[in-house]
Amino acid sequence: AACLHNLGLVAMDTGDYPAARGYYEQALAIYREIGYRAGEAINLNNLGLVAHKTGDYPAARGYYEQALVINKEIGSHYGEAACLGNLGNVALNTADYPAAHAYHEQALAISREMGNRRGEAGCLHNLGSVALNTSDYPAARGYLEQSLAIYREIGNRAGEANNLGNLGLVAMYIGDYPAAHGQYEQALAISREIGDRHGEAVKLHGLGSVALNTGDYPAARGYFEQALALFQQMSAPLGQVDSLEGFACYWCAVKNHARAARLYGASAALRAELGTPLSPSEVVQQKPWREACEAALGAEQHALCLQEGSTLTLEQACELALQQ
Repeated sequence: AACLHNLGLVAMDTGDYPAARGYYEQALAIYREIGYRAGEAINLNNLGLVAHKTGDYPAARGYYEQALVINKEIGSHYGEAACLGNLGNVALNTADYPAAHAYHEQALAISREMGNRRGEAGCLHNLGSVALNTSDYPAARGYLEQSLAIYREIGNRAGEANNLGNLGLVAMYIGDYPAAHGQYEQALAISREIGDRHGEAVKLHGLGSVALNTGDYPAARGYFEQALALFQQMSAPLGQVDSLEGFACYWCAVKNHARAARLYGASAALRAELGTPLSPSEVVQQKPWREACEAALGAEQHALCLQEGSTLTLEQACELALQQ
């Protein structure tokens, strides 16, 4: 069971989520057979992570809640904090920001009580993500900088990259594009160094957004193409939807407004299917592009293009985004 669990970790690190699920399910079955509750909780939590990465938030929540119950029963404060943090991330992805904040505050209190510096850093990062998504940029920067300092202190490169990436997002949202570019570049280098393909895709998408906002449209397209290719390889639907929205803004910028509107329609329908609405910050960032698109097309044609886009599958929408 331990070997299967470890193989699942390797598959997760390389973005092979179907393989990871298979290994974790096998390990879970063995742990249940031998009555090892801690192993059961760990693998339930990891199956939640697989579901989370692949956009199945109800399944992820179910796995995390099962794991949380077991961790409380066996007195594993470390496991309890991890599950609370993961439940907070599901709440964040499904736009339940008060619940997300509450889960992460509970996890932070437990991590600090145990002296778990890595857990503390993760909770601070997650609280920064909640603040970022609700447009509280000063609070977001404060949480992320605290988290970054701890990750650097303990030598956790993945945590360092994630915080640099989110600090890049803060900088971009407040219009400091040189700082945003620099932080994304640092984060991308670390993600590539440690083989974090999902992290690499996220940072490439961020660099594309910076390039788009600074008028370097060829660079923006190149970054978005690289990010989308990675998200597709990993079967990460939310990442692909993020890429579609990046491409929609790109096509609007280069005056192909009909294609942009179809991609906005596709992304809205896919987000509804996934249960992951745009955050308030994302709405603000995309608003100028969406308004320019509608103004160029006119209300009637714009509505028609949105409707046409809403009928596309994820695969069809990605093909449309990548067309010359």
